[in-house]
Amino acid sequence: MKSLALLFLVVAMLSSCVGYVKKSDGVYYRDCNEANGCSLRKIDADPETFETLGDGYARDIDRVFIGGGPIEGADAATFKVLSNSYAVDKDHAYYGGHVIESSTGKNFKVIDAYYSTDDIDVFYQSNPLKVCSVKNFRRLYEDDKESLSDYWSTDGCYYYYMHFKIPSADYTNVQLLKETPGFAKDKQWVYNLDQKINFNIDGEKILDTVDAASFTINKYCDSCRDKFGCINLYKGRVPCN
Repeated sequence: MKSLALLFLVVAMLSSCVGYVKKSDGVYYRDCNEANGCSLRKIDADPETFETLGDGYARDIDRVFIGGGPIEGADAATFKVLSNSYAVDKDHAYYGGHVIESSTGKNFKVIDAYYSTDDIDVFYQSNPLKVCSVKNFRRLYEDDKESLSDYWSTDGCYYYYMHFKIPSADYTNVQLLKETPGFAKDKQWVYNLDQKINFNIDGEKILDTVDAASFTINKYCDSCRDKFGCINLYKGRVPCN
């Protein structure tokens, strides 16, 4: 326990050292890690106009920075840090320094640490969901913090696990297997994230038939099965243990 507490203390001390440093000859960014300690690297910023903005963001008269690197295309004059690593300028919104694809700066607001909206779409961190209804979007199972079920949401037309859309056209009959990483089923098909489990992550068909009604799963599908037998998410049908 003492060694674990010491590790947390070291990590906390290193983290507190990370950030921007202005010197007489320019602006520097201090990087720290447990293996190599801390080091300074000079960044291409104007020290006269340079200012830190919070959440790792900073700017000078021309550019915006995060983690000591420039954010290409960000408008320094209108750039504003919001919360939970989100920021906005006149054209776009940003998460963790990455532009949020298809977002607009106008009307952008943070919903929570995961989600945001510009009243046109909803975004999971930097990923657009392309929802059918911003008004009807809601988080599911929000009370289950630190649980796999905390990542489910819906727009009234589809269900989402993080930014993955469950591709069922039978919304009213979708059953979310909520304590799993993105599994769901309807009357005909079983899904993982944005595809049927008939296909592996490489898009190769591995199952001809899955019985959705009898399909059961433990948390990570290392022992999925239906009435026809056992299923491996990467290989298809496998012998049952």
